[in-house]
Formats: sequence, C-alpha cells, structure tokens
Amino acid sequence: MIKAMNLFASVMMACPFAYAQENPADDASKIQNTTSADKITYYRIQNRWKSDQYIYDGGTDLKYGSGNDDSYLWCLEEKDGFKRIRNKSTGEYANIKNGEAKVECTVTEDTDRTAQWIVNTIDGTIKSLQNRSNDKFLNIEKKLGYAGCDLDKEPNETNWFSSQWKLIYVSGPVPPPESIVKLQYMTYVNSPEYCSDIKGRTAIKFSAKGMTDAEATCWHQPTTENPDPWGYESKFAENIKLDAEGNGTIEFPADDFPYGPVTIKIRTWNEKKKDNCYLQLYNKDGVIWNQGIPKESPAPAEDMKLIYVDDFDKPLSISKDGQGATYCSHKPGGGDFSAVPFTDFEAPNNPFSQVDSYMRIRCSKNTNSTGLISSLRIDGTGFTANVPCYFECRMIGPTAPGSWPAFWLMTRSVFKGLKEPADELDTIEAYGGEGPKSPNQTGYWIATHYWNQGEEGKKQKGIYQQIPMTKIGGKSSWYSTFHIYGTKITMTDTIYYCDNIEVGRHPTGKLSKTEPWFFFVNLATGGGWPVNLKRYNNTVDMYVDYVRVYQGNKE
Repeated sequence: MIKAMNLFASVMMACPFAYAQENPADDASKIQNTTSADKITYYRIQNRWKSDQYIYDGGTDLKYGSGNDDSYLWCLEEKDGFKRIRNKSTGEYANIKNGEAKVECTVTEDTDRTAQWIVNTIDGTIKSLQNRSNDKFLNIEKKLGYAGCDLDKEPNETNWFSSQWKLIYVSGPVPPPESIVKLQYMTYVNSPEYCSDIKGRTAIKFSAKGMTDAEATCWHQPTTENPDPWGYESKFAENIKLDAEGNGTIEFPADDFPYGPVTIKIRTWNEKKKDNCYLQLYNKDGVIWNQGIPKESPAPAEDMKLIYVDDFDKPLSISKDGQGATYCSHKPGGGDFSAVPFTDFEAPNNPFSQVDSYMRIRCSKNTNSTGLISSLRIDGTGFTANVPCYFECRMIGPTAPGSWPAFWLMTRSVFKGLKEPADELDTIEAYGGEGPKSPNQTGYWIATHYWNQGEEGKKQKGIYQQIPMTKIGGKSSWYSTFHIYGTKITMTDTIYYCDNIEVGRHPTGKLSKTEPWFFFVNLATGGGWPVNLKRYNNTVDMYVDYVRVYQGNKE
C-alpha cells in the first residue's frame, strides 16, 4: 500500500500553481493560477548519497550528472494529490511506463499513474520520490548512469541515501517554509517571527511541551547600575510559569536594549529537563551602542596604515565571480563547502541584505541559500594585503544546529585551484547548536592550515584552539553580542585576537611571509555537524558591522 502522505507532501510549489510572494521571508499571500514561466518554481534535484549528482532529461532516459543547464531543472505539477515531475527544457515527465528498472523522461498522458509521484519529507528539503503505480522509490543505488524506481525499502534519516533527493530551489516564486513539528521538551517561539523586526514593548509567545518554568536574557549595553563597558547579560524575565500545555508569554522591553541585531535566550525547564531557544530579532527602536567603525585604530595595528575599510553602510557590491563588484560570492579556486549552498547576490534567493549599517547574511533552508563574500575575485584580482598586515571583522553570528559563521584569510594563489599550495588562517570558526549531536560550545575556534605543502608544510607550527569567550573580556559568546575578531601576520609571528585581546599565536608560515592575503566572511552550515534549523523556521542570520585591514608602517 502507498503510505499516507502529508497534504501537499512537502509544502513545495506545484507548477503552474505557485505561491506569489512580495518578499521571500514573508508568508505566501495567495495562490496564482498562471502558466507564465516566471510564475513556476524550478528546482535542481540532487541525490543525497552522491551529492555532486543531479537528475536530468537525458533524451528518453532519466539520467544523473553534474551539469547545470535547463535539462537539470524541474517543476512539480499537482495531479489528484500526487506530483508530476516535469523537465523545463523538454516539457517531458519522469515516468516508469516502460518498467521500473530504468526511469524515462517522455511525453505522458496526465492520467498516467506511472508519471505520478508521492513526495515524502525526510528532513527539510530532503525528500523521497515514490511512484504511484508500483509504490517504489526513485534511486541511483546501482550506479548505472540512469535512475531506477525498483527499491521498495523506505528511506529514512539514517538509511538508503541513494533514494533520497534534495530539492534545490533555483527560480520562480520562493517556496513557503516547512511546517514545524513541535517536539516534547523543546522551546518554540510562536511570535514574533524568527529574524523579524521589532520595536517597543514586544510580547514573545512561546511553547515548550512538558516544561513548567521559563526565564529570558539578552545582552544589554552599559548602564549606571551596570557600568561595565563590555555590557552585561540582562535577565529581563524570570519566574515565568507555563500553562498545562507548556505555553508562556514574556515581554521584551526593546527600547531598553541595543538597537539592531539582538539574540534573546529563552530558557525552559522542569524537574528533569532543560532547554535553550535563541530568538534572533532586529530591534528597530533601541539604544545605539558600539555601532560602526571606531575612530581610533585597534591596538594590534597601532603602528600600521589603514588600507581597507568597509562599514557596510552603503548598497552591497557583490557578484558571482567578483567582476564589476567589490566581493565575490564563491570561493576562488573552487571548493564551496557549505551544506546549504553559497548563493549569488543576483539570484532570486539572494542571501545578502544591507540593513542600516550592517551586511546581513541570511541562511535559509526554505530557499536553500546562504552567503559568502571574498575580497578576491575568481580570476585572482581584488583586494589583498602583504605582510606585515592585520585583518579584523566585527560581527555577530547565529547559534543553531549546524550553523557555521566565520571570518578567515587565505593566500592569493589559491585562486588557481584546490591543489595550489596555500596558507589558511581561521580567525573565527564558530559552531552552533545545543543538545544531542551538537557542539554545545559558547566559544569559537581559531585554526591554521598549510595546504598542499608536503612534508615541509606538515612540519610548520600552527594552531587549533577553542577560545573560551565567556571567560575573557566581556564574558559573552559570539552569538549573544557583537565582537571584533582579528589576525595579525608579521614576518615572525601570526597572532589572533578577540576584542583586541590576544588569544593565540604561532610562528608565521613560510608561504605566509611572501604571498598576499585576502579575506572571507561567510555564514556556512555543516562543518562536520548535522544541520537542523527547523526550530528556527529554517532561518538564521549573521550580521557584519565592518571589516578593516591594516598594512606595513603608518608613515
């Protein structure tokens, strides 16, 4: 028997019936009945087992490969509660009318059950595609170069990845977010929306099934009663009793807290369990504090000359390869590494925004996009600095399972390819998430990599160290408030800083002394950890206040 499927199994768009949205972050407003191409949502369909392989119309056979033309693009048409998978290039449908061993892509009647599929959600955008006529699953298990539909084993989160598919949004109306299944003993915010704007006294409504008590904190600027220049963690709500269903409400006095990005930590518990939920919001009516570029030079660069600065207070300048722009949105030399893909500024699911005097990078599993900027372009042109130099970035990142914000540096020759000798200095790599199978870290990591330099490279001393942020400086984490992260490279030492406090050093590598340096800022996902943004409506934000680079002598 065909297993019961979720209504509109994956909250994905049918074509030609598609949700129209003025803003991808907003809820879909209404259904448009139209057949125009710009009203159709198209996806690339990626195999989970072989992540570099995507299905395409191979001229009768449904094949898989690594191309990127229209033969790899698909829309999902609604038919009697099932989906028909139609190719953009040919207009033909994936079907098994000539047998399950080799799936075809041909013209079919709209009543043909061999071309009708159940789209079951396994995790977020990862789906199984089950044929209506034989109850079996689309797969590439036998690695024949074409897809089959002959597996009757139902794929799940741990097995049969060859019959699991990730629907990667490409164009057309943005799909609405996945519905959230609320788990026992976990805290979920019902309103306001995650990553939304607020002002004034804001009621935060949340639920935590099985929990009995709650409190909430947020980082606060200095006050007369708490004059620490770093600010302090303010417990603005406590002794909150939840009702029998685990529902509660707290009031956040936004006017009293910093203007701009804030992270509210909601802690819930009962006699045996406890949980933390991190609500990211943008405070539109708070206190301006420590925002923008300081007038003075940072202590680590006091004898150097300022050669680069970006306050992100003007329209962003980003392009796919960096041409005609300040930044490139992919890693020069190849090797984009995020589980949620780095996406172009020009794309419909653009992850970049300029908000007040910040650059926001939004990671969304709903639109399958997140962002990276590189000061070096794909062709090797762009901004670089020579030793001695100092790079710094002021930013705040999200903590959610699999979130991976970073500011890091590489030597220029890497643009020639992944086999090129290169040095990499990770000024901050932060790994988000709490609970089972998550890092559970309030600190971040600094790291050195000497790539493709043989035995000589292996002998060079570097560093791989977690920085205990809650024990230095203002004693706050990378996700609770802004911090300044810096790296200074001299002919003798490479030194790492957090808020101008030295947190690590090692001898400067041989290549580091001669190669020009460039920088990256990114909000990646993964890093060896499972990615699960469901609690946060599949959306998290990173804000960058500024980047500064110093070089040589001040004179």
